[in-house]
Amino acid sequence: MMQEIENAKYSIDMCTYVFQFDTMTETMLEALTQQAKKGVKVRLLLDLVGSLGAYFNQRGFKVLKNAGGRWLFLCLS
Repeated sequence: MMQEIENAKYSIDMCTYVFQFDTMTETMLEALTQQAKKGVKVRLLLDLVGSLGAYFNQRGFKVLKNAGGRWLFLCLS
């Protein structure tokens, strides 16, 4: 997945159920942020229930937002 992120030229759209801040996701967010800084459109769709910890601690997304990336938590009830 990291190679796909690094090779993206125009856009990155990711959707996931579980997203928790750990070393892997921090590395992934760093790569997504770098791509957003290059002008690649970066969008994340995260499940609210599976990513509840990330929902309550959204400061990890601040750098991505400042680079132009976007994220959204989805809750289907």
